[in-house]
Amino acid sequence: MNDFELNVSHLNLKSLKGKKEIIKKIALNDPKLNNFMTAVKDLFNSLRDNNCDWKVNDNFLLMNIIQHGLTFTKKLKKMKTENKKKLILSLILNVLETECKKNEDLIEIKEKIVDGIETVVEPALELAMMTQNNEFKIPKNFVLSLLKVCKQGQN
Repeated sequence: MNDFELNVSHLNLKSLKGKKEIIKKIALNDPKLNNFMTAVKDLFNSLRDNNCDWKVNDNFLLMNIIQHGLTFTKKLKKMKTENKKKLILSLILNVLETECKKNEDLIEIKEKIVDGIETVVEPALELAMMTQNNEFKIPKNFVLSLLKVCKQGQN
């Protein structure tokens, strides 16, 4: 078991060691999360400036979130991939809530941002995590069929 709780100021990571539950507290302003939190804020600022148009938005901002999220969760070896994904998404939504309190412009586009997180960020994050954990498998028959098509295209 490896679970988490997230509140306004910190993240609690729970794990079992034998029969004992261990809780590790990480402040949301901890240096371990600094790059991730900055990347999320940069994405939200860019979305605000682009009127929440995910197509116009800079994809490097999304990739930074994925990269820093994976870097943080890679150290959580006992946590399952699905829980890691939920953790990163929860952190993103937590930052969104915090930023909306500070910036009224974000409140107006909050729903669009949440929709974008579900349709853009979540699948990208899932694919990256599957690749990182060697869970992303391409069926052998697909590769063979693809090679066959490529070979026919050369003739």
